[in-house]
Order: sequence, then C-alpha cells, then structure tokens
Amino acid sequence: MAEQSAARADLAVFGVRIGEIVSVVALLLSVVSFTLSVRQFRETQEQQRHDRAVEHFIKYNELMRGTTNEPNADYWKNNLALAIAEAIYLLQDDDAGWVETVKEMLTAHRSFIQDGRSCGTYEVRFQQLMNEVTDPDVCPQEQTSHQ
Repeated sequence: MAEQSAARADLAVFGVRIGEIVSVVALLLSVVSFTLSVRQFRETQEQQRHDRAVEHFIKYNELMRGTTNEPNADYWKNNLALAIAEAIYLLQDDDAGWVETVKEMLTAHRSFIQDGRSCGTYEVRFQQLMNEVTDPDVCPQEQTSHQ
C-alpha cells in the first residue's frame, strides 16, 4: 500500500512537471509568434511607406513633365521611367521574369543612365542592376549611399 502511495505521488509530481514544461513551451511559442507578427507588421508598414513615396514621386514627375519647357520633357520622362523600373524591381527582385523585364526597361534608358544620373538616389540593389545592364562605372559602389 505504501508502495502504491509512493508511486501515485511520483506520478503526480511527474504530471506537474510535464504540465509546467508544456506551459513554458506554450509561452515560448507565443512569444516567438508575437515577435514574428511584430516584425511582419513593421515590414508591411515600411513597404507601404515606400509605395506611397513612389506614388508621390511619380505624381511629381508627371507634374514636372507637363509644366516644363520642351527640352526638359525628355528628362522627366526618363526620370519617371527609372522610378517606375526601380519600384518594380524592389517589389519583384525575386522573380526572374520581372528582373528580365526591368533589365529591358533599363536598356531602353541606357543613354539617360549613362549621362551621369545621381546613383545615390537609388537603392543599392537597383544600382547593381543598372551596372549590370549598362556600364559597370555608371554607379560605382563606393559612391552608393541609399540602402
């Protein structure tokens, strides 16, 4: 009888320990899940801010293209095209089809890019793609500043 009581006591202690372990694991999983949710929320917010900035930049370029003298219209057209190409690339740089599309866009604006555009205003990844499509010296990596 004493042995049965001791065995029951051992099982009770063992059950409590397993319960505590399960509770701790559940708590840790909750913390990890919450942390990942916060990270995803921040990334989404950052992407939305970037998208809004691109939209405003495009609107600005459209406004300038419509109000400038004819000699500058080409500048604003090319500037707008590069802004759109960069936005597409940053959104789809993991899709080979889109990357090829953006390369074709850059090829169409090669002379504008090679005329000495300010590379520092573009994301480093996009600068690297511009270098790949045009001339490796168009955006020297030591001059890049925007990441």
